[in-house]
Amino acid sequence: TFNEIVKTYKSEDDVVVNETLKFTSTPSEDNPDGGEANLRVADLAVTSLNPGTITVTVPSLSEAGIYNWTIKETAGNTAGVTYSDAEVHVVVLVEYNNETNALKIHQNSPVSYIVKPESGEKMKTFENTFASDDFTVAKTVTGNMADKNDQFEIVVTLTSNKPIGTNVDLAGTTVTPKEWKNTDGSYTYVSTLNYSQATGAKTFSNIPVGVAVSVKETQTADKMNGYTYKTGEQDFTIADETSKAVVITNEKTTNVNTGISMDSVPYVLLLAVATMGLAVLFTKKRMMREF
Repeated sequence: TFNEIVKTYKSEDDVVVNETLKFTSTPSEDNPDGGEANLRVADLAVTSLNPGTITVTVPSLSEAGIYNWTIKETAGNTAGVTYSDAEVHVVVLVEYNNETNALKIHQNSPVSYIVKPESGEKMKTFENTFASDDFTVAKTVTGNMADKNDQFEIVVTLTSNKPIGTNVDLAGTTVTPKEWKNTDGSYTYVSTLNYSQATGAKTFSNIPVGVAVSVKETQTADKMNGYTYKTGEQDFTIADETSKAVVITNEKTTNVNTGISMDSVPYVLLLAVATMGLAVLFTKKRMMREF
């Protein structure tokens, strides 16, 4: 058994993925035994960005010579994760001990090295990546009767066709993978919160790439407080480096009665002109009397 194959994760915001990785091993047909004996590769539980080394067990080998196996990671299905396609090669040298008349593994083996498929470059570790992004939801009110302190109910629904393996932050609340509802392989979480213009935008962070988002306002009369929905509801999918800002706008306008009918405006203007004329006439007469 040896533990020198290192597995790592790369995450933009140091978000930790929780999942169990599995691996396959394939023996070379050029091995002395024709590829009959295979390695045993243990599953690896991931609880940090550096989950550690993979445990590999070499089987009993029946012939002397050089053995070569190729280990690959079995791509998982966790939301936002891209799995490594690197090849891990394990080499074991088995030699015959003339003194004991028995086979033994050479003291400098087994050894392993990792090859990047596209370039053939050798690496020390093979890495998975987790991609996520953020979005914000805010409220705006308009109209002569609008109050920025008025609150409205907005429902944010997150849906993933892959299991969630990370914590997400929904408007200041940490939601764990176990809190998502699993219905026939579809994973959903619903955030129902009150919003007002006065409190500003609420941020939804570390949402895995590929998660679908629906932002809807509850438009029942008791939630709208006399406002009319104008714009802002959205459906979109989280994509890497494409943060969204959703702003839902409501309007509350009331016609103010000034006491003057627009139909009577011409007559009001004529009356005003006549009044001004009389004022001028009285002023002239008074000046003449005083003179």
